[in-house]
Amino acid sequence: MKRAAASLDEVIQRAIELISSDGVSSLTIRGLSEATGVSVGTLYNYFGDKTGLILRVMDAFWKSTLNGDVVQAIAKPLALPDMLAEIYAILRERSCLFHHDFISDVRMVGSLPEGHACTRANYLMVVQQRLRDMVHRFPEFAARVQEEGVEDEFVQFIMDNFMALLSRNAPDVGLLRGVVGAYVASMTSEAQAHAVHREK
Repeated sequence: MKRAAASLDEVIQRAIELISSDGVSSLTIRGLSEATGVSVGTLYNYFGDKTGLILRVMDAFWKSTLNGDVVQAIAKPLALPDMLAEIYAILRERSCLFHHDFISDVRMVGSLPEGHACTRANYLMVVQQRLRDMVHRFPEFAARVQEEGVEDEFVQFIMDNFMALLSRNAPDVGLLRGVVGAYVASMTSEAQAHAVHREK
């Protein structure tokens, strides 16, 4: 017998698991009902239709990734190049899990209104903000790039490289780690460049 109600978070998590194993196109309200034991009617009440379901799941997935996992990586006591590598690893793993290609337009359903929360541009804006947050974890470096007026350029450089690496499904950031390490060293004292930043 189908359950009349279930936690929306549980349903969304199960939908993410189904997508990761079978792909977005295979996700249906009826299939999710069978997988969760939640009635079709209840799922229609939660999501409206398949489009609403996919958008809700996609939004929850990327919010969890960008506002949870990436934020936690930024909080770790790592040198900036290592933190950069960890953020890339998270994005690569999650993009392969959900979309199989982060570069492609992530609008998995028909056309969406401009500015909709699930458009590729909106996700990329959040990634850029997280990269800016990463820079600000290193006060001396952040002060120098701001003083030189190159913070936006640095963040865009990292973003462009991430997108290029993700488009090739590169296993790691490779040479980018060394390039960023050398740039950080050139902008800061040697001790700061190699020190692990810790919160006071």
